[in-house]
Parts: sequence; C-alpha cells; structure tokens
Amino acid sequence: MATTTRAESGRIGLHALSLACAAVLVVLSAGARAQLVQAPQAPTQPALAATAQAWRFEPAVRATAVTTDNVGLSPTNARSDTVTVTTPSLRVIGRGPGYEVTGTLAADGLVYLGRSLADRIFPQVGLAARSQIVDRLLYLDGDLSARTTASDAFGPIGDGATTLNRSQVMRASVSPRIERELSPSTRFSLRSDHAWSRGFGSQATSISNDAYVEGQAGIFEVRPAPMGLRLTGDRQYTSYRQQGGNDVEFRTGRAALLYTADQEAIWGLIVGRDEGDYTTNSVSDTLTGVSLRWAPSPRTLLDMTAEKRFFGNGWNVTLSHRSPFVAISGNLQRTVSTYASRLGLLTAGSDVATLLDAMLTTRVSDAAQRAQLVQDIMARRGLPATLATAVDLFSGGAQVSQGGTISLGWMTPREVITAQFYAQRLRDLRGPNDVILVSADSRQRGLSLGLSHRLTMNLTADAGVAHSRVHGEGPNLGRDSVNTTWRIGATEVLSPRTTATASLRRQVVRTNAPGGTALDGSTFAASSSNANANSLSVGVLHRF
Repeated sequence: MATTTRAESGRIGLHALSLACAAVLVVLSAGARAQLVQAPQAPTQPALAATAQAWRFEPAVRATAVTTDNVGLSPTNARSDTVTVTTPSLRVIGRGPGYEVTGTLAADGLVYLGRSLADRIFPQVGLAARSQIVDRLLYLDGDLSARTTASDAFGPIGDGATTLNRSQVMRASVSPRIERELSPSTRFSLRSDHAWSRGFGSQATSISNDAYVEGQAGIFEVRPAPMGLRLTGDRQYTSYRQQGGNDVEFRTGRAALLYTADQEAIWGLIVGRDEGDYTTNSVSDTLTGVSLRWAPSPRTLLDMTAEKRFFGNGWNVTLSHRSPFVAISGNLQRTVSTYASRLGLLTAGSDVATLLDAMLTTRVSDAAQRAQLVQDIMARRGLPATLATAVDLFSGGAQVSQGGTISLGWMTPREVITAQFYAQRLRDLRGPNDVILVSADSRQRGLSLGLSHRLTMNLTADAGVAHSRVHGEGPNLGRDSVNTTWRIGATEVLSPRTTATASLRRQVVRTNAPGGTALDGSTFAASSSNANANSLSVGVLHRF
C-alpha cells in the first residue's frame, strides 16, 4: 500500500504542476489577446497606454545539494544521505488597462542519492489575477496556489530537504465584486468569494484539506464629516467533503455610527446581529462593539475593533508602520472561523518581500521597479521568502482562533534584519452534546530571527534561528512538539544574474506525538523522543 501511495502522490504532484502551468498559459494568453484587441488610447490616457505593454517574465532555476546526518529526523537509527533539490521557477508580472497578473510558478524536485527516502516533486504556485470588467463598477479577482504544509502539526517538521511530514494543498478561488463611489462621501461594495481546496498526500491529509468555502460581503458607507454611517453584512459557509464533516455557516450584520474631528482618527459605535450554525448548534445573539481607525501619517495605521459576539468577546487589531529603513506589521485577534477558510492566507508581515517593499516605497515610487528591486535584494542577500508562522490544526467544525503576530524588518546599506513573533490558541467550538472526532485544541508560540550582513560588494553572511512549540489542550492534552533550527551561511554574487550559497544548519526536534506514517512510507517518532539533524548545503541560483 505504501508503494502505491508514493506512486500516486508523485503523479498527483506532476498533475498539480501541469494544472498550474496550464492556468498560467491561460492567463497569459488572455492578457496577450487583451493587448492585441485593445483600442487605441485617447491622448488623455497616456498612463493606460504605457502600462498596456508592462508584461515581464523572470525565469530562474535554483540547484541545491544538502548533506545531512539524519534525513528522516529519527531519534534512533539515523540515516545520512545527500539530497539534491532542483527548483525551476517563473515569476510573472503583467499590468495593463483593466487587469493585473502577478505570481510565481515553481516546483521543488527532491532526489535522494542514497535512496533513503522516495524522490518527490512539490509544486509551489502562487498566482493572483485582478481585472476590471466594467470601469469603476465590476471587478473579478482570482487566485491559484499550491504549497506544502505539515501533515501533522504535532510531528517533526523538516527543513525542506525531506519529505517527512509534508503534504500538498492546492487552492483555487474566484471573487467577483461590485464597487462604486456614489459621491465623494458615499460608496458601496458587494463581493462574493468562492474557494476550493484539495489535499494530496496521506489519506488523512487529503481528506482534511478537501473543502469548499463560500463568502458574501456587502458594505454601504457614508464617510464621517464629522458624522457618518457604515452598514455591513457578512456570510461565510464552509463545507468539508470528508466523511463525518460538518457544514459551518456564520452570518453577521452590523451598523456603525462613525465620528471624526480631524479625519486622523475615526471612532465607531457598532450594533448588529451575530448568528452561527455548526455541528448540532444554531446560535444567535446581539452584537455590540466599538472601533477606531487612526492614521496619524500616510506611513502609520492603527485599526481596532472590539465586539461582544455569540462566542464571547472578539477583537481585531492591526498595526502597520513603515519608514525608509524600518517596516513593522502586527495583528492581534480573537475570532471564529474554520480550518478551510484560513487555508492559503499568509499572516500579515510573514512575507519578507512585503516588508522590503514597504521600506522601499518612499525611495522607488513605481511598483514594478520596486518589485524587481525587492527580488534582487532577496537573491543577493540570501533572504527567505517567508517567516515562520503558526501551523493550523484541522477539525471539521467551527474554531475560535485567538492570538497575534508582530513582524519587523530593518534594512541599511549593509544589514537586513527580520524578526517575527507569534502566538496562537485554537479551540473547537462545540455544544454540550457534540463529539469532535479530530480536535484542534492547542496553543502555539514561536519566533524567527534573521540577520544578513554584507561583507563586501558581492559577499553576504547571514545567520538565523527559528523556534516553535505546539502544545495540545483538551482532547490533545499530552501532545507536544518543539522544533528549533539554527543556521549560518553565506551568499556570493557570481554575476548580475547568478548567486551561490552555502550554509550549515542544525535542527533539534522534541515530540511526544503518537507514531504515524509519512508520505514516503517512513514512520514518525512515537512517544517522548528527541531527534537531531546537522546538514551542509551548497547551491546556485541563476535568473535568466
């Protein structure tokens, strides 16, 4: 059975990559046709004519060899091996009158020279398309993603050079929306979101990631001057396709009275109705709350909402601040959601490119040029694409999610420092007679720190540490996992388009999760155990 699973999962990975490639070709051909049939622009619209040809393709390939003394993160009988990781990628940026396409198509191909584990392909896709169907009225957004995630958040998590505890999730979404400015002070918006997710890998992972999420949201707002009004309505529906799964639906209507004295701070008093259907429960309650939106400068924004809802107190606080050298992003929230609705959503500030882009906004005004500069900095400094975040745990019902994340980016001509701290608590929302087959009750906390220092014009040294802990609660009490990784490395610019990297990494894993089977047929560590792994990696990145 394990052999069949490996063969099927390999074909699934190739099939997913083929689907992603086809999607790219469809999007690009649509953009090309749009340029071919575009009518000549009037002299009063030079900007649109200029952006009509703003298509850029950035192919690249990364080849890495990793030698490790414990390829399976096993506490006993550690096996050494050399793994080659080949990652071809294609960045796509297309902008024109009425549409924008951005994203990356890539795949990690892992080959184990010592045949310790099965070779695998992991697609890594992130594509987003934005289009304006009717000028200043009708819009259509779409996203396609394929990524790897942990099959078991309580199990050991590898560093990318192993198939251990890795599964694949594909997600596609489409979102038509209507937006209109009725007057300088009045606007409305209607949006409908539809997302499909599919898991590939072990049976449990495939089942838990097969879901459909639908959402509708509407807003009507009269901007305060000094008094204003905001009416909103939201509906979110989640359907899991596994046996024993539960459909979950949330409905919320709000009316907010707004006030501002200087447009810098906007206060709000909120009243509404909050409803939820999950498992065998149907609940409804009055919603009350307050809000504050404070923007003391174009570079700083604080947005706060605190409400009394059917599941208790809820809040959402977001903070963003940028300067030419520093970018800060933070979020603190307590809300009700589902596992499937959070799939594919990156925590604010976790994207390193976004942090760099914020710091460069005042220096480079053109978005396309700034994006190119960000990619160049990341390649030359050997920076990671994302920072560590909490791992979502599956349950087929409603979940109360509480926690926060704060991210920091600091950049000078010689240094780039990144830091992220996070904490999250998940609790299944259940009635007194409900039985949850798979529970998400847990606490998580973690951090990641990275330092990149330019030694010469072409040589950069870097170091980093990442630490995470998952602690089970409720039905998961007694399940714990701790992962800590230290890394030091260097990046050498061989040519304007080629960089070479080398790094040493040490990983320590402590887990008492029950035993299990990885995608490649190897077994997870059972009971209380420690596992260490040391690795040396060398690689080359070439951008065509």
